[in-house]
Amino acid sequence: MKDEFEQIVQGKYNYFQAKKIYCEENFEIIKQNSARGDVVFRSEVLSRSQNGEFLKIEIEYRTTHDFSPKEVTISRFMGGRKSVETFDIISNDKIVSYKFESDSGVQYKEINYSGILQVATPAISTSFICTLKKRIDPVHRSHYTILQSSNVWDYESGPTIHDLIIEQVDLNTVNIKVADLNVVATHCAILLDSDSADTNPTGKDNEEVFFSKHFSLPYKVVFKDYVTVEVAELKVNNDRYANLF
Repeated sequence: MKDEFEQIVQGKYNYFQAKKIYCEENFEIIKQNSARGDVVFRSEVLSRSQNGEFLKIEIEYRTTHDFSPKEVTISRFMGGRKSVETFDIISNDKIVSYKFESDSGVQYKEINYSGILQVATPAISTSFICTLKKRIDPVHRSHYTILQSSNVWDYESGPTIHDLIIEQVDLNTVNIKVADLNVVATHCAILLDSDSADTNPTGKDNEEVFFSKHFSLPYKVVFKDYVTVEVAELKVNNDRYANLF
């Protein structure tokens, strides 16, 4: 019998540079209809390359009921090109089995990790799932393990491990405006690797994220390269989950 899922959340993000939209992301969160059923985060990122070709990226990030990652798939399509990255996570052994498929062939890599794992993806909606497994400390810096891949159309090297650090900037929630709506958010700073965190304290040119209470989905993310991502739509479809996150 095929697993049955229910849609919990759906929405859309707009990506801005110089106040112009250059990319959009549609996403949904679905859950198996059982108490300990898996949770699946799905995203579709749509954009164009510099030469005008249409680019589509599909991301599926599957977790256990308590948000331990199980499998992440990133599929890219542009023109006649296609590549697929697959991360199979064996959390009990702290091992990630990585596979990269493209026109050039198939490559495999096995990576060991420690801590709370976040697989880096090109989608904002799947970028902070680690904070559901380990909540952000409102007083101290929260450390997570992020696995990043530089492979796009061809295999260059295996994914690498980095330290993702999230620090809550304001102890209380803040009011911000996105998509012509006033919302209440948790304001945090983002840092990569301990060295940069030691030399770059909170509030000093950090990347920023304003979290909603729904599955750690950001309302807004501000990057150093003048790119801003803002939620355009966010709908919670199941009342049972409306006030949980």
